[in-house]
Amino acid sequence: MKGAASIPIIRAEGRTASNVEDVETQQATHSLRVFTFIAQIEVLLVWLIFSLLAWLLFMLYAPGIREIVAGALALVFSIPFLQYGFIIIEYTARGHDEVPRMGADILSADGRVYRQMIIATMLVSVIYMFPEEWRIIPIGVILLITPAITSFIAFYAPLFSCLNPIKIYGFISSMGLTYVVLRLLANGVLFILLYFLQRGTAVFNTPGGAFLMALSATYLTISMFRGTGVLLHTRRDLLGIRTDFSSEQAAAKQQSADSKARKRFLVELTKLARADKFEDVRKRLNRVTRRERYENEPVLYEGLREFDDKRVSHILAEGYVPRLMETDPEAAWKILETVLEESRGRYQFASGDQVIRLYDFVQTNHQKALALRLLVKFDDSFPHHTQSRQAYLLATRIACDLDDLEVAQMCFRKVTSRRGLINKSVYEECQRLLRGLQEG
Repeated sequence: MKGAASIPIIRAEGRTASNVEDVETQQATHSLRVFTFIAQIEVLLVWLIFSLLAWLLFMLYAPGIREIVAGALALVFSIPFLQYGFIIIEYTARGHDEVPRMGADILSADGRVYRQMIIATMLVSVIYMFPEEWRIIPIGVILLITPAITSFIAFYAPLFSCLNPIKIYGFISSMGLTYVVLRLLANGVLFILLYFLQRGTAVFNTPGGAFLMALSATYLTISMFRGTGVLLHTRRDLLGIRTDFSSEQAAAKQQSADSKARKRFLVELTKLARADKFEDVRKRLNRVTRRERYENEPVLYEGLREFDDKRVSHILAEGYVPRLMETDPEAAWKILETVLEESRGRYQFASGDQVIRLYDFVQTNHQKALALRLLVKFDDSFPHHTQSRQAYLLATRIACDLDDLEVAQMCFRKVTSRRGLINKSVYEECQRLLRGLQEG
């Protein structure tokens, strides 16, 4: 591969004879959307969100203090935007038509954004080292090499490797005429953005016009990221970029990344548990499971069960067990029995409604006994709950079914001593069952 040995973005891996034909077929049929790329829901949301932020900056900008505030906010907003831009470049260059959805991970830059900012500061400083009449020379050189540097950064190249002239030359040589297109794309978008910054406020001097300018600027920038990835993808073999053509490859890579992230997350939870910060554990678990739409709860629960301190798994089970009841009641009852024993009866569901709903799943006397352990302490777990009478009415019925007269009477007293809506037919049945127990 010409120049490939000196290019820092090489991620080439050997291909076995068994998959060469499949990969070649996928290469022949694989296509990457450019202009309709923005229509993907995740990219569309990024476009709209950052267009609104850019519009806010345009409206806020004015000489003086507001200029400083707008500049500071622009710097803050640019970090997640650039972070997502690098993700677009990398995933597109590897052959993905779609990119991962924007998540909380882009709020903490992975180093690429900081490298870009440091190098940009260094290059601007070089320009001002030259006399004004000679500055066109460093500007021309910088415009020439910037697409190469940005491509290096997108693939996690070290800082000084990005500025290595030998590697830059090797990259440009490997790109060939495609690099001319890349330069025209990057420089063209840059000049348009500079025009917007210098004259845009005069041209689009209304709120609606400013928003149109923000939409255009953000769209051009996202398209530049996408176009850069597409151009890198066309020269992937010479550049040594490993591609992920098949959905199986992409899924395996994502699964590996998810597994590593999950292990880090579990380690963080153990540290919080050792420091007795269980409320922080609960908040983090709730945030992560909601974000993942509860799809990974079984894997998280099994991982937490490996800890010596089982209380962390009990916290996850507060919401996990009620949801599991809807799909796999048998497994849910087993988990409920385990956590009740380990917590010595202190375990409770995340909400009172879930405890009441548990009655719909009881079938055996053993399951009724487990449900009763949650229902009898309903007031302690959910004080002032509007459905407390219904909860104790169900507890009365279960206690009667288990021939536990003392608990049944105690629960029924809680029903009759307060006001609130209850199921009339269940109430009358409980009265009948209690009379039968007392007479028996």
